[in-house]
Amino acid sequence: MAILSEPVEPLESLCIPPEFSRYDTLEDKLVIARLDEWKASASVALKDLRDTLGTKRDDVLDSDIVYTCAGFQGDGEWTSEEMSALSSGKRLTLFYAGIIW
Repeated sequence: MAILSEPVEPLESLCIPPEFSRYDTLEDKLVIARLDEWKASASVALKDLRDTLGTKRDDVLDSDIVYTCAGFQGDGEWTSEEMSALSSGKRLTLFYAGIIW
């Protein structure tokens, strides 16, 4: 789990790579694979951020969180329905292990 008392690394890991602006026209399979890997790790980072904020919010500026998470709202190759919900603070119902987030 990310610790927010460290430099804003968790938020930095959520910075959307600029290559997503031309994702549909990319032909380089390595770049596409790297972007897909980033998306998977960003989803985990959003979950970690959400968990951490539930217990330790005072170490991060609210404006930084809002600015970072806003990029996951809407449509785009860099986000998913789950990532959008995580970044908006909406409660998620996950069907595995009976956990409600």
